[in-house]
Amino acid sequence: MHSKFPGLNLESKALLSHIICRCAALGLHCSPVKSQKLLYLCYGRVLAECGLRLTNEQPKIWRSGPAFPKAWQAQREHRLKLDQGAELMAERCPQHILQVIDQTIESFGRYSAETLSVWLRRPGSAWATGSQQGKFLYQDLSDELTAACFKRARLPVFLSPACTERSAQQSCAS
Repeated sequence: MHSKFPGLNLESKALLSHIICRCAALGLHCSPVKSQKLLYLCYGRVLAECGLRLTNEQPKIWRSGPAFPKAWQAQREHRLKLDQGAELMAERCPQHILQVIDQTIESFGRYSAETLSVWLRRPGSAWATGSQQGKFLYQDLSDELTAACFKRARLPVFLSPACTERSAQQSCAS
């Protein structure tokens, strides 16, 4: 899939390693599913706020929501270099982008994989639009859809302490 956005071309596996390590440092539980959701949230925020594709891997439309198959496979096969995640990101990622990534992890990392999955698949989301509400799966998720959704998302509503599964579903439907 062609994207109009320039890319940083960070390895999705390196970013996933950084996310897992950052969650551990913050004392946050990070399951494989949750780490995929956080990876997509980082991808979407950088795309919307900075106009840059974060990784060299295009997110795909999976039943559980947006996913990065190469990073998922590496995590399942224990091939992530967790001890090098922060180092790789510090070397290859501009500081202002790393701040957006870390802020995203700190903000969204406290939510469960289920809550994040519900929010990322809500009506009006890039996933819902790109998959036609789950009818078309396992294809690329458009950067244009992702950027548009993250630009209009009302993240403060979602991030409020009173967030529930229901408010997560409704926070960006427009």
